[in-house]
Amino acid sequence: MDDDFSGKTTPNGQILSSGTQPYRRMSGQMPGYQPNEPTGGYPGEGMNNQMMSNPQMNGSQMGGGMPGWAGNGMNSQMPGAPMQPGMPGQPIASGTGNVPAMMPDAGHGSKGLLKTITIIILSLALVTFVGLFVWMFMRYNEANTDLEGKLEIARTEAANAQEEKDYEAYQEEAKNPYQSFTGPTDYGSLSFMYPKTWNLYVPDDASDGRDYRAFFNPGQVDKVDSPTSIHALRVTIKDESYDDVVKSYQSYVEREEKGLAVKSIQIGKDGAITANLYTGTLPDTEDLTGHIVVFKIRDKAVILQTDSMLFEGEFDKLLSTVTFVQ
Repeated sequence: MDDDFSGKTTPNGQILSSGTQPYRRMSGQMPGYQPNEPTGGYPGEGMNNQMMSNPQMNGSQMGGGMPGWAGNGMNSQMPGAPMQPGMPGQPIASGTGNVPAMMPDAGHGSKGLLKTITIIILSLALVTFVGLFVWMFMRYNEANTDLEGKLEIARTEAANAQEEKDYEAYQEEAKNPYQSFTGPTDYGSLSFMYPKTWNLYVPDDASDGRDYRAFFNPGQVDKVDSPTSIHALRVTIKDESYDDVVKSYQSYVEREEKGLAVKSIQIGKDGAITANLYTGTLPDTEDLTGHIVVFKIRDKAVILQTDSMLFEGEFDKLLSTVTFVQ
């Protein structure tokens, strides 16, 4: 091949003279190519000429892309062929390149999406749990406060009701003209109601084992042993048998003048107590007329007596309230 390049023109318009060596012709071996040698020409021209002298480089190495180059890496056209318009100095991408396409990792994306969904669900569950806990705690506080309030109201109402009840009982008691009397426990705990206007005097309380005696009278209680003293009520619990006491009154019943009339009556609550009622001139008095009632408590005899018929009404009421313990 002729090495005379005089008169030839380079692609950039430079005219070469005779004897000029714009570049060293390649011997057909790529390793012999020295890109740093001054050529005096333009880059790539020697490689194009090498393609002409070495057809093995066409297509497989240059057209398909040289190793280490992206795309063709070099202009695969023959010398003198114009470059692709609009892409000066740019490598032309090869449609048959060996570079593998970059595909997205579908598995990694699915795992990330699943993890994100799990976090969102857990977050919503946590928020729901916290909200439910706060709501239940508030309801508990409200219920507890409401319960305490109701209990306090109930206690207050109960206290007010009891106060009102006590006041009403006091008012009734104040209006009640009677009060209760209770005798010695060893003598059967005799009990009855008597007017509040009567005063009570107990000269013998049976502490020495003898008879029990009590006297009632409106205002002042007169001498208890005087035959002329009048008392609204005399109470005697004798340490004697009922039969012996009844016999002692029988002689007064049999008197022709100023004697006593006797009859059997029922006294006490529900009329459960049987007693003898003596009416007339009272024993050991001259002209006192009254009532005497005799009945039995355990092994003893009880005598209730009024010294004047003026107290007959109160005496009858008193008899209807009599109770004792057998």
